Formats: sequence, C-alpha cells, structure tokens
Amino acid sequence: EGDAATVRRLVDVEAATATDERGGTLLHLAAYLGHLEVVEALLDAGADPSAPQDEPADPDGQTPVDVAVVGGHAAVAQVLVDRGGVDPRAPGEEWTTLWWFALAPPDPIVDSDVESGPGEPFTFVHLWFLWYLLLLVVGFLVVARLVEEVGERLPRWAAPAGMAALVPLAFLAHWFMVETWSDGLGKSFLLFGPFTATGLEPDLAILGYYGVFFTFGALAHGREAHDGTPVIRMLGRGWPLTLTGATVVFFVGLDATRADDPTVPWAVALQVVFTWSVIFGLLGLFRRLLRSERRGVRYLSDSSYWLYLAHLPLVIFLQSVIRDWEVDPTVKFVGLVVFSTAVLLVSYQLLVRYTPVGWLLNGRRTPTRMSLLWAPRQV
Repeated sequence: EGDAATVRRLVDVEAATATDERGGTLLHLAAYLGHLEVVEALLDAGADPSAPQDEPADPDGQTPVDVAVVGGHAAVAQVLVDRGGVDPRAPGEEWTTLWWFALAPPDPIVDSDVESGPGEPFTFVHLWFLWYLLLLVVGFLVVARLVEEVGERLPRWAAPAGMAALVPLAFLAHWFMVETWSDGLGKSFLLFGPFTATGLEPDLAILGYYGVFFTFGALAHGREAHDGTPVIRMLGRGWPLTLTGATVVFFVGLDATRADDPTVPWAVALQVVFTWSVIFGLLGLFRRLLRSERRGVRYLSDSSYWLYLAHLPLVIFLQSVIRDWEVDPTVKFVGLVVFSTAVLLVSYQLLVRYTPVGWLLNGRRTPTRMSLLWAPRQV
C-alpha cells in the first residue's frame, strides 16, 4: 500500500533480504509498484538493489532496477542506482529512452527531480487506429475532390504508376518510424512492425506509413487492367508462394531486428517486403476461399466493427468478475472470449443491425422472418 512508516517498523534485515520461490524480494515488489518511500525504507533495512529474480524467460534474473524500469518508475530506478544497483542505461542515456518506458504509464511520483515516463493526457487506447483511419478518410475526400477537377487531364498510366511508386515508398515511410530501443537489461534492438500512437495529436510518420497502404487501396479499388481483369485479382496471383515467402521473410526480419547490432536499412527492407507479401498473399487467399457470398461470413463481417468498438468495457468487466476464481487460467481465458463474443453478437443483432447505426456501418438491411425474433421491424 506504500505505507513506508509501517515497513520501517516491521521489516528487519532478515525480511528485507528474504526471497520467494522465484528469488523475488520485497524490494522487487515495491520497485515494480513505484513506492519510492517504501523502496528507501527497504534499502535502509538492508535490501539488495541488485538481487536477481529468477524468471523462466530470463536466466540472468531481473533486479529491482529492472522491474522499476518495466513499471515505468524513473524516480525509483534512480534511487536504486544511487544506492548501488546496476544502471542499465548507456552513458548519457535518460530513463525515458528505455524501451519499457514507452509502454509504461506516467510515473505517479510528481515531486521528483527525475523525469517520469512519457504518458499522455489523453489516449484512444485500442481505438487509436480508428482515429487515424478517420484522418485518412478526410484526407482522401480532399484529394478525391481535387482529382475530380483535374481527372480528365490525367494520363491513363497515372494511377498504375502511382501504385507502383507506393510499394517502395513504404520503405521510406517505415524508415521515419525507426528508433533503436534499449530493453532496460543492457541490450538494444529495433521494434518489428509499425509503431502505434494513442494520443490525440497524430504522429506524422505513423500517419504517413498507413497512408501509403490506404492510398494504394484507394487506387486499386475498382480498377481493371487493359484486358478487363480486376487489379485486386492480379495482385493475389501466386498467393501460396507469396505467403510462404512472407513466412520466411518474417523470421529473417525478426532476427534482424533482434541482432546485437541491427542494420537498420536491412531490417526495414525485410519488414516492408513482409508487409506487402502478406497483403498480396491474403488478397489471393481470400479470393480463393470466399469467391462466393456466404451468409455467416457476411454477418460476422458486418458485426466486426461493432465488436471492435464495444468489446473493451465488457472484457474489462468480465475480467474483474472472474479474476479471483480458482479455475485454470486457460479455461477462464477461453470462456471469457466465447462468452463476451456471444454477448456482443446478441447486442449487435438487437441494438445495431437494423438501426441507423447498422445502416451507417454496412448499409440498410431488411430483416428476415427469423431475424424478427431478435429485432423489431424498422419502419
């Protein structure tokens, strides 16, 4: 609870150095929770700021400094280093440049001279991509209007040339997102894949990266080759070989980002090749498997945005209900996914599908006789 006075009264050197079955100490726990005064009390009682905690995935063990970094508590990490803990930073490096601080919440200790984790006053959480998609749609409307004005004067090869240019342009877009991170344990690496940004102010590098693929899709939509073949069909040809190659590139690219001294151009090139390969391969696979209309697939497709928007509060609530159940975690996980999906599908049928919200998402639907059991007929 962060009660340093009680810790000072109750904890002696034996308790301060005691370990659990994994080597964890009270100092590990206090450092992870960010209780600065408790950390100081435990250090005064004789706790070791460099005591390793045995973890299956980390044979060297995490020290209290490491778990403070994981928790995003710069002030705690600094105190531990000042009291003899091993500093995981490179010379001149700030705490907030360590990789874990990009994921950690802001440090609650506001009266410290040590800079806290970055945090943001507002965050879209899992809806961040919907925000970026809306920005891209607005940009598309503006550009589409301009193209309408000059469209007749554009040569026929303009759109295909633009699509071809976007493929290598993705490399440049990805390049602007690249940063070298430190994991807080003395190793640097690159992140595999694009970055995310949950704040209200858009990150231009990330917006530009997704804009490349958005623009490619806009240019490809409804376009046909000179022989009348849809461009989308042409892009998906040879999908088994494309997806197989993408799998190989994925593992090679992942290894390249985790190298001790990653070569940035090579790592970025592999990631871009992987991304385009997956896109083209899945286009072909889906056209092969879903070449004809399937009612079940169409229904799930129609409901997907509602499930995406509405699932988070329901999942959080269900987690709070079942977290203390003495049930196998795998059973709880599968049960939560199945139950929440069922509830969300029912809510979609009753509250969304035949309402103006459903019309906005997927177009107006006419209820069938069976669907009338679930939702009222719309007037």
